[in-house]
Amino acid sequence: QDSDEEDWSSYSFRTLSVTLMLSFHRVLHALVSDSDVNQRVAALQALAGLGSQRGEGAVEVVQSCLKDAEWRVRSEAVQVLPKLAQKGNSFAIAVIVERLQDLDFDVRRAATAALLAAAGKGNASVISAVSALLEHRDPGVRRTAMRALPQVVEKGDPRGVAAVSKYLWHENDDVKLI
Repeated sequence: QDSDEEDWSSYSFRTLSVTLMLSFHRVLHALVSDSDVNQRVAALQALAGLGSQRGEGAVEVVQSCLKDAEWRVRSEAVQVLPKLAQKGNSFAIAVIVERLQDLDFDVRRAATAALLAAAGKGNASVISAVSALLEHRDPGVRRTAMRALPQVVEKGDPRGVAAVSKYLWHENDDVKLI
């Protein structure tokens, strides 16, 4: 009886593993070869559904989607990253911080939300990177950094207060963050 249950359990596990592997390869194929934006977005969503068991390889595949010409693909990719990487993964965090500088507002907004999921609050390198973006030449990126900062600092954190305070009453309206 126990032997039959172990055999069945082992068989089920192997079958599930093969099915997941085939699903993973189909998703990867769609990500890299499909010209339809909707298919690439759907493939990213499917990859997120497979979860973090896909590991670093999946994170690297998603990173390539962050350079896609279509903003919808970049936005979906940045939202998927925290679902695939371990919380605090420095590689995933770095590529999300890069997307805070994306030309598209929707991608920047998605990156702001993804940053909290990937890094959590209080990560010194994230606070430093987001604070540095307050000085970016693009006003849209500066506004995004201002929105992202409260997501990554604890309330009252002196690093966040110091980063924001010098821009509150700047003489140049294009720099001012009020």
